Amino acid sequence: QVEVLSWQHGLSTLPDDIVTDILVLAIHADDSDGRMTDAKRGKKRLWNAFKMSQVCSRIRGLVLNRRILWTFLSDEIPNTDLIRHCTKYAQNAPIKVYMENLGFPLSADEFKAFTVACLESAENWKSLAFRSPYVDADLDSEERLPELNSMLDNISSFHCLTDGCEFRSLQSVHMDFLGGFAQRDLLDKKFHPYLRW
Repeated sequence: QVEVLSWQHGLSTLPDDIVTDILVLAIHADDSDGRMTDAKRGKKRLWNAFKMSQVCSRIRGLVLNRRILWTFLSDEIPNTDLIRHCTKYAQNAPIKVYMENLGFPLSADEFKAFTVACLESAENWKSLAFRSPYVDADLDSEERLPELNSMLDNISSFHCLTDGCEFRSLQSVHMDFLGGFAQRDLLDKKFHPYLRW
């Protein structure tokens, strides 16, 4: 306890900008694993930022005011309130949006709610990544057909929800199609509508 108190006392004497830099380094501390995908790295940083913001009111204020910590959006974030939390504190910082497994296993309503929440900050999207599942099994098999149809429906839904949107800050769109998607015609409008960007 004495060590903890002395650390807290020492931290309290530091100016906010130095404490903020220390917090950002602590939040990014697990980034050294080269095997980690950008999406996993972003998700881990986000959860670290959430945890760090619970330490005390000063740390919370510093973490919430560091926009770069809140610029990661993913369909793996459990609810739209957390998405809106991120976009609120990211303010106008460039945002990265990740759709892992093309939105599966989210239901159609959950995927729509996720997309609508993300679109509230569409003017700040810097990058958009769609990733298909990393599977060896053929998605066209009868047992995997509901999964494939869900993903195709999500892409179609994304197209409808974003129709007419202008993504003026968007610099990159990353599409990753493996497994059953590799044999599909990716120019099919239903499957691949965001090629227009």
